[in-house]
Amino acid sequence: MAQLVLNFPNAIAPRLLNSFCAATGWQANIFNPAYRPDLPTDPETNPETLPNPTSQINWAKARIIDFVKEKSLITELSIFDATQRTERTAAEANIRIELDVT
Repeated sequence: MAQLVLNFPNAIAPRLLNSFCAATGWQANIFNPAYRPDLPTDPETNPETLPNPTSQINWAKARIIDFVKEKSLITELSIFDATQRTERTAAEANIRIELDVT
């Protein structure tokens, strides 16, 4: 399987990750779906927010994969004629890209 590997100098990797995550909407805390506004907010029993279960690195990988899939699919669809598009419909749903960012 082909890989897409991004290498950055260690000195700037945290800065790049932080700015990429900020630009794409990652938040350290997310809304608690079980939060009850009718009860007092309490960090132990009724927190309004929770720590984001998705790490920044996993968020970044997912956003990069989404971007590559979207741009690849748009480009492919613009190249193929209507007949070829119909034949490719099932295959488009199975695009899989893995990203190794270490």
